[in-house]
Amino acid sequence: AVVSTQSTGEIKKQVSFYFSDSNLINDKYLRGLIDQDPNGFVPLDTLETFGRIQEMQITRKLLIKSITFLPQLELNHDQDRVRRLDPLNHNYCADDRTIYIENLPQKMDHKR
Repeated sequence: AVVSTQSTGEIKKQVSFYFSDSNLINDKYLRGLIDQDPNGFVPLDTLETFGRIQEMQITRKLLIKSITFLPQLELNHDQDRVRRLDPLNHNYCADDRTIYIENLPQKMDHKR
């Protein structure tokens, strides 16, 4: 698949989100994968099954390249697994950073 520079940014944004405190607090599946590995690594094979990653139709090479630019993550020596560098902040509370908005027009989306 042909992927633009913008897509590289989208890959980094998505992978960063997957491994963020705000996601891992609620994502029992990914947290379970991290906990299963003694060193906290998640196989890239598994990451590539995630819906948003599949939608991007990217190559393994581009996924690896994108991850290498994320300072909060690291790949293993064989570059087939990824992990967070810092432990999960179990005290993270997204409610302190959440805004609730209601009565938006039906045609409104997050891009406008």
